[in-house]
Amino acid sequence: MAPQTTRTRIPSLRGVRLWGSRFSCRRVVSPRPGHPHSPPARELVERGHRVTIQAEAGTGAGFMDQDYVAAGAEVAPDAQAVFAAADMIVKVKEPQPGEIAMLKPHHLLFTYLHLAADKPQAEGLMKSGATCIAYETVTASNVRIVVPAWKAESA
Repeated sequence: MAPQTTRTRIPSLRGVRLWGSRFSCRRVVSPRPGHPHSPPARELVERGHRVTIQAEAGTGAGFMDQDYVAAGAEVAPDAQAVFAAADMIVKVKEPQPGEIAMLKPHHLLFTYLHLAADKPQAEGLMKSGATCIAYETVTASNVRIVVPAWKAESA
């Protein structure tokens, strides 16, 4: 008997949150093709997603806000604006306490989570009511998922 699967509608609004330092070269979404570990913003926009990038989120990787705007993304001035606009928050680093405080039940958070080592983080995420998915727990051979390769390289 084959396992049952449930199809869930993926939110059409995606917020890409700055991971914690504008000087980092790590990013979840790039403004253009050619970066093997980051889907291009234009591709997401062409597939019907609204992409909202926090201002200066790509600076450390050499991407300016205008690069994302040219790709069809919107640029939000700060984390509060990203969380207010987005249903889906995609980021690199685990959520910080201030970010957890901004999560609402309608949010889907997709990032690295270190729940076993961080009880306050786990409790905060549960209290938020948001759906939280850890990159490191997603396994499926038939799903193209962007789990940054630099994570393994930097470990």
